[in-house]
Amino acid sequence: MHDEANVSYYNWASGEPNNYGGDERCVTADTFSQLAWNDLLCTKTSFIVCELPN
Repeated sequence: MHDEANVSYYNWASGEPNNYGGDERCVTADTFSQLAWNDLLCTKTSFIVCELPN
């Protein structure tokens, strides 16, 4: 979250976040793990899901 607000929901995949390589500072929801979260490099290209206000 850009405003650094705390979150109360977590859905990390098993063994995540692991900061593999020491620079994984972003997160993705992986389709291969039923949308569980995985930390990854912020330079990786990923699809984005946004919620629009009503």
